[in-house]
Order: sequence, then C-alpha cells, then structure tokens
Amino acid sequence: MTSDDHLSGLGKLLANLHSLELFLRIYLIKRPGANPVYKYGEDIFELPKGSKLPKSDLTAHTFFSNLVEDFNDIAKSEKTQAIDEKVIEIRNILVHGCVFGREREFPLHIIKFSKPEDGMVTITTNTAMTLEWFDQQRKIIRSATEIVLTKLELSDNSQNSNS
Repeated sequence: MTSDDHLSGLGKLLANLHSLELFLRIYLIKRPGANPVYKYGEDIFELPKGSKLPKSDLTAHTFFSNLVEDFNDIAKSEKTQAIDEKVIEIRNILVHGCVFGREREFPLHIIKFSKPEDGMVTITTNTAMTLEWFDQQRKIIRSATEIVLTKLELSDNSQNSNS
C-alpha cells in the first residue's frame, strides 16, 4: 500500500459518506409536512454568505446519527428496509479517530479513544486502514445509499403519479 492508495481510499470513503448524508437530508425534506428549504427557483449556489434560509432537514445542524435514526424510524413504520447503523460507526471513527503510522510504513492505523474516565481512556477502535478495509467500509456506505436512493425514487414516482 502506498500513500496514494491511502489518500484515494480515504477520499472515496469520505465522498461516499458525504453523498449518503446529502441523500438522507433530501429524502427527509421530501417527506409530507417537511419544512421548505428555500423559495422555489432560488439558486442556493448564488446565495451569498449571510443569507437566511428556513430551518429544514437540509439546513438544520443535525448529527449524522440522527439523520440515520430518523430514516430508519420511517423505514420501520413503513415496514421497508432500514440502513445498517454501522454507517454511524464508520463516520464517527473517521471524524473522532486519530490516524497513526510508523515512519514511512503503510497501512496507517485509525485509533479511536473513549472519553476520559478517572484520567484514563479506552481504545474503542484500532484498525489498519488497508485497501480491504476501505473497500469494506465503502460497501456498507454504498449499500445504505442505494436504500435511500431507492426510497427517493419511489417517493418521486409516487408524487409524479399523483400529479
């Protein structure tokens, strides 16, 4: 494994997580009774810094874990497929873990520590970030993304047939 392999694996994994979060937010804002995101026809990319938008599932400062839980609660109530909550663990490892390595040696390890208790921490994750590890994590994220996209498509088709 090279540094380029590591960077590529990490970049792909983060991009997959960003996509999953965006699709979860889009799914939630399309639900009946959801708050509007902004005025129809407004180009969000043209809004300058300081612009005010209504709070919605797209704009709210919501933890990723809450988005996953909200989606899974809806899936449970509709008796449809939920997404694997391992996606939360993957995201938290990447955000809260520390990456360590021996000098000029790959793969690097990602190590996550617990909150301190009595001056001590516990290692909660210690894994080598190998090509296989990146592939396994991306597979979990892609599977979750496919489930959300399928529900989005079903939702869009349902809305189009009701128009």
